[in-house]
Amino acid sequence: MFDPFIYLRASISLLYQNNDIEFRNYSNGAIPEKPMSKENLKLNSMKKIILSAVFMFTMVTILSAQEVTYGVKLGLSNPKLSGILGEVGHTTKIGFNFGGFVEVVVSDQFSLQPELLFSTQGANTKETEMTDKSKFNLNYLNIPIMGKYYVQDNISVEFGPQLGFLLDSKITYPDDQMYDPYDSYDDPYESDENISNSVKKFDLGFNFGGNYDLNEKISINLRYNIGLSNIFKDTYDGGIIETKNRVLSMSVLYKL
Repeated sequence: MFDPFIYLRASISLLYQNNDIEFRNYSNGAIPEKPMSKENLKLNSMKKIILSAVFMFTMVTILSAQEVTYGVKLGLSNPKLSGILGEVGHTTKIGFNFGGFVEVVVSDQFSLQPELLFSTQGANTKETEMTDKSKFNLNYLNIPIMGKYYVQDNISVEFGPQLGFLLDSKITYPDDQMYDPYDSYDDPYESDENISNSVKKFDLGFNFGGNYDLNEKISINLRYNIGLSNIFKDTYDGGIIETKNRVLSMSVLYKL
Protein backbone atom coordinates (compact mmCIF):
# COMPACT_ATOMS: atom_id res chain seq x y z
CA MET A 1 0.00 0.00 0.00
CA PHE A 2 1.27 3.46 -0.86
CA ASP A 3 2.48 5.52 2.10
CA PRO A 4 2.03 9.30 1.45
CA PHE A 5 4.43 10.11 4.27
CA ILE A 6 7.31 8.70 2.20
CA TYR A 7 6.58 11.38 -0.41
CA LEU A 8 6.25 14.01 2.32
CA ARG A 9 9.61 13.10 3.87
CA ALA A 10 11.34 13.19 0.47
CA SER A 11 9.83 16.59 -0.33
CA ILE A 12 10.53 18.21 3.02
CA SER A 13 14.14 16.98 2.97
CA LEU A 14 14.75 19.63 0.28
CA LEU A 15 14.16 22.27 2.96
CA TYR A 16 17.23 21.11 4.86
CA GLN A 17 19.61 21.22 1.92
CA ASN A 18 21.41 24.50 1.23
CA ASN A 19 23.34 25.00 -2.00
CA ASP A 20 23.72 28.80 -1.91
CA ILE A 21 27.01 30.19 -3.20
CA GLU A 22 29.39 31.45 -0.55
CA PHE A 23 30.67 35.03 -0.68
CA ARG A 24 33.49 37.08 0.81
CA ASN A 25 33.60 40.77 1.62
CA TYR A 26 36.47 42.90 0.32
CA SER A 27 37.53 46.32 1.51
CA ASN A 28 37.39 47.82 -1.99
CA GLY A 29 33.66 47.19 -2.20
CA ALA A 30 33.85 44.33 -4.71
CA ILE A 31 32.33 41.05 -3.62
CA PRO A 32 33.67 38.31 -5.89
CA GLU A 33 32.18 34.88 -5.95
CA LYS A 34 33.82 32.21 -3.82
CA PRO A 35 33.80 28.61 -5.04
CA MET A 36 31.40 26.32 -3.22
CA SER A 37 32.93 24.18 -0.48
CA LYS A 38 33.06 20.39 -0.78
CA GLU A 39 30.32 20.16 1.84
CA ASN A 40 28.01 22.47 -0.11
CA LEU A 41 28.77 20.63 -3.35
CA LYS A 42 27.77 17.40 -1.64
CA LEU A 43 24.54 18.96 -0.34
CA ASN A 44 23.81 20.32 -3.79
CA SER A 45 24.21 16.84 -5.29
CA MET A 46 21.95 15.36 -2.63
CA LYS A 47 19.27 17.93 -3.42
CA LYS A 48 19.41 17.06 -7.13
CA ILE A 49 19.18 13.35 -6.36
CA ILE A 50 16.15 13.82 -4.10
CA LEU A 51 14.39 16.05 -6.64
CA SER A 52 15.12 13.58 -9.46
CA ALA A 53 13.72 10.74 -7.34
CA VAL A 54 10.51 12.71 -6.72
CA PHE A 55 10.08 13.39 -10.45
CA MET A 56 10.78 9.76 -11.37
CA PHE A 57 8.33 8.53 -8.75
CA THR A 58 5.68 10.86 -10.16
CA MET A 59 6.15 9.62 -13.73
CA VAL A 60 5.94 5.97 -12.66
CA THR A 61 2.79 6.71 -10.66
CA ILE A 62 1.13 8.48 -13.63
CA LEU A 63 1.91 5.60 -15.97
CA SER A 64 0.51 3.00 -13.56
CA ALA A 65 -2.49 4.97 -12.29
CA GLN A 66 -6.04 3.74 -12.83
CA GLU A 67 -7.71 7.15 -12.56
CA VAL A 68 -6.32 10.35 -14.09
CA THR A 69 -8.10 13.69 -14.46
CA TYR A 70 -7.00 16.85 -16.29
CA GLY A 71 -7.85 20.48 -15.76
CA VAL A 72 -6.97 24.16 -15.96
CA LYS A 73 -5.96 26.54 -13.19
CA LEU A 74 -6.16 30.32 -12.79
CA GLY A 75 -5.39 32.46 -9.77
CA LEU A 76 -4.06 35.59 -8.10
CA SER A 77 -0.89 35.73 -6.04
CA ASN A 78 0.88 37.91 -3.52
CA PRO A 79 4.61 37.42 -4.30
CA LYS A 80 7.55 38.97 -2.47
CA LEU A 81 11.30 38.50 -2.06
CA SER A 82 13.03 37.55 1.15
CA GLY A 83 16.31 39.22 2.11
CA ILE A 84 17.64 42.71 1.56
CA LEU A 85 19.17 44.14 -1.61
CA GLY A 86 21.45 46.91 -0.41
CA GLU A 87 19.38 49.40 1.54
CA VAL A 88 16.29 48.91 -0.61
CA GLY A 89 13.44 47.20 1.24
CA HIS A 90 10.73 45.23 -0.50
CA THR A 91 6.96 45.01 -0.23
CA THR A 92 4.63 42.47 -1.76
CA LYS A 93 2.93 42.93 -5.13
CA ILE A 94 -0.09 41.52 -6.94
CA GLY A 95 0.63 38.76 -9.44
CA PHE A 96 -1.20 35.97 -11.21
CA ASN A 97 -0.74 32.43 -12.42
CA PHE A 98 -2.41 30.20 -14.99
CA GLY A 99 -1.83 26.81 -16.54
CA GLY A 100 -2.88 23.18 -16.39
CA PHE A 101 -2.72 20.22 -14.05
CA VAL A 102 -3.05 16.45 -13.95
CA GLU A 103 -4.43 14.70 -10.87
CA VAL A 104 -3.38 11.08 -10.49
CA VAL A 105 -5.32 9.04 -7.94
CA VAL A 106 -2.98 6.76 -6.02
CA SER A 107 -5.32 5.60 -3.26
CA ASP A 108 -8.62 6.56 -1.65
CA GLN A 109 -6.95 9.34 0.32
CA PHE A 110 -3.84 10.27 -1.66
CA SER A 111 -3.17 11.60 -5.17
CA LEU A 112 -0.34 13.28 -7.06
CA GLN A 113 -0.91 16.51 -8.97
CA PRO A 114 1.82 17.71 -11.37
CA GLU A 115 1.17 21.20 -12.75
CA LEU A 116 2.57 23.50 -15.44
CA LEU A 117 2.04 27.17 -14.56
CA PHE A 118 3.02 30.59 -15.83
CA SER A 119 3.62 32.76 -12.76
CA THR A 120 4.38 36.45 -12.29
CA GLN A 121 6.60 36.99 -9.24
CA GLY A 122 9.00 39.50 -7.72
CA ALA A 123 8.33 42.45 -5.42
CA ASN A 124 7.83 46.20 -5.23
CA THR A 125 10.65 48.27 -3.74
CA LYS A 126 9.96 50.84 -1.07
CA GLU A 127 10.75 54.51 -1.53
CA THR A 128 14.09 55.42 0.07
CA GLU A 129 16.58 58.30 -0.05
CA MET A 130 18.26 56.59 -3.03
CA THR A 131 15.32 55.49 -5.14
CA ASP A 132 11.62 55.96 -5.74
CA LYS A 133 9.17 53.10 -5.71
CA SER A 134 9.91 50.50 -8.37
CA LYS A 135 8.74 47.11 -9.56
CA PHE A 136 10.94 44.03 -9.54
CA ASN A 137 9.32 41.72 -12.11
CA LEU A 138 10.14 38.01 -12.46
CA ASN A 139 8.21 35.71 -14.80
CA TYR A 140 8.56 31.95 -14.32
CA LEU A 141 7.33 28.74 -15.88
CA ASN A 142 6.82 26.62 -12.76
CA ILE A 143 6.45 22.86 -12.46
CA PRO A 144 5.10 21.95 -9.01
CA ILE A 145 4.53 18.29 -8.14
CA MET A 146 2.03 18.22 -5.30
CA GLY A 147 1.09 15.33 -3.08
CA LYS A 148 -2.58 15.68 -2.00
CA TYR A 149 -3.90 13.97 1.13
CA TYR A 150 -7.69 14.00 1.50
CA VAL A 151 -8.75 14.54 5.10
CA GLN A 152 -12.37 14.56 3.90
CA ASP A 153 -14.03 13.80 0.58
CA ASN A 154 -13.86 17.46 -0.48
CA ILE A 155 -10.96 18.78 1.62
CA SER A 156 -7.28 18.00 1.04
CA VAL A 157 -3.89 19.24 2.19
CA GLU A 158 -0.99 19.41 -0.25
CA PHE A 159 2.80 19.50 -0.23
CA GLY A 160 5.61 19.04 -2.71
CA PRO A 161 8.64 20.47 -4.56
CA GLN A 162 8.58 23.02 -7.36
CA LEU A 163 11.05 23.69 -10.17
CA GLY A 164 10.91 27.12 -11.83
CA PHE A 165 12.35 28.24 -15.17
CA LEU A 166 13.01 31.97 -15.51
CA LEU A 167 11.35 33.44 -18.62
CA ASP A 168 11.91 37.17 -18.07
CA SER A 169 13.25 39.52 -15.41
CA LYS A 170 13.40 43.30 -15.27
CA ILE A 171 13.16 46.32 -12.98
CA THR A 172 10.72 49.09 -13.83
CA TYR A 173 11.32 52.60 -12.50
CA PRO A 174 8.98 55.59 -12.93
CA ASP A 175 11.86 57.83 -14.12
CA ASP A 176 14.77 57.26 -16.50
CA GLN A 177 17.34 58.82 -14.16
CA MET A 178 17.19 56.49 -11.18
CA TYR A 179 19.75 55.06 -8.81
CA ASP A 180 20.44 51.41 -9.56
CA PRO A 181 20.91 49.43 -6.30
CA TYR A 182 22.38 46.53 -8.29
CA ASP A 183 25.10 48.59 -10.00
CA SER A 184 28.24 49.58 -8.08
CA TYR A 185 28.83 52.51 -10.46
CA ASP A 186 25.40 54.05 -9.96
CA ASP A 187 24.86 54.78 -13.67
CA PRO A 188 21.49 56.19 -14.72
CA TYR A 189 19.49 54.04 -17.12
CA GLU A 190 16.09 53.70 -18.75
CA SER A 191 12.92 52.99 -16.77
CA ASP A 192 12.81 49.32 -17.85
CA GLU A 193 16.05 47.45 -17.20
CA ASN A 194 16.49 43.82 -18.24
CA ILE A 195 18.41 41.98 -15.49
CA SER A 196 18.21 38.44 -16.90
CA ASN A 197 22.01 38.15 -16.86
CA SER A 198 22.01 38.66 -13.08
CA VAL A 199 19.19 36.27 -12.17
CA LYS A 200 19.55 32.49 -12.09
CA LYS A 201 17.67 30.61 -14.79
CA PHE A 202 16.34 27.98 -12.39
CA ASP A 203 14.56 28.26 -9.06
CA LEU A 204 13.85 25.47 -6.59
CA GLY A 205 11.07 25.75 -4.05
CA PHE A 206 8.76 23.89 -1.69
CA ASN A 207 4.98 24.29 -1.68
CA PHE A 208 2.30 23.55 0.89
CA GLY A 209 -1.37 24.43 1.08
CA GLY A 210 -4.92 23.13 0.92
CA ASN A 211 -7.84 22.52 -1.44
CA TYR A 212 -11.61 22.71 -1.09
CA ASP A 213 -13.76 21.01 -3.73
CA LEU A 214 -16.91 23.02 -4.40
CA ASN A 215 -18.24 20.23 -6.62
CA GLU A 216 -16.91 17.52 -8.93
CA LYS A 217 -15.56 20.10 -11.38
CA ILE A 218 -14.48 23.21 -9.44
CA SER A 219 -11.99 23.52 -6.57
CA ILE A 220 -10.40 26.36 -4.60
CA ASN A 221 -6.68 26.16 -3.85
CA LEU A 222 -4.65 28.13 -1.29
CA ARG A 223 -0.88 27.66 -1.53
CA TYR A 224 2.37 29.09 -0.17
CA ASN A 225 5.67 28.73 -2.00
CA ILE A 226 9.00 28.90 -0.17
CA GLY A 227 11.99 29.51 -2.42
CA LEU A 228 14.99 27.40 -1.45
CA SER A 229 17.70 28.94 -3.63
CA ASN A 230 19.16 32.42 -4.00
CA ILE A 231 17.70 33.91 -7.19
CA PHE A 232 20.83 35.97 -8.00
CA LYS A 233 24.06 34.73 -9.57
CA ASP A 234 26.30 37.27 -7.81
CA THR A 235 26.26 39.84 -5.03
CA TYR A 236 26.70 43.56 -5.52
CA ASP A 237 28.22 46.50 -3.71
CA GLY A 238 25.04 47.09 -1.73
CA GLY A 239 24.87 43.44 -0.69
CA ILE A 240 22.31 40.71 -1.31
CA ILE A 241 21.35 38.50 1.61
CA GLU A 242 19.60 35.21 0.79
CA THR A 243 17.22 36.72 -1.76
CA LYS A 244 14.58 34.06 -2.40
CA ASN A 245 11.08 33.86 -3.81
CA ARG A 246 8.03 33.79 -1.54
CA VAL A 247 4.57 33.46 -3.09
CA LEU A 248 1.12 33.22 -1.50
CA SER A 249 -1.56 32.32 -4.08
CA MET A 250 -5.26 31.55 -4.32
CA SER A 251 -6.49 29.78 -7.43
CA VAL A 252 -9.54 28.21 -9.02
CA LEU A 253 -9.18 24.76 -10.59
CA TYR A 254 -11.57 23.38 -13.20
CA LYS A 255 -11.50 19.69 -14.13
CA LEU A 256 -12.16 19.01 -17.80
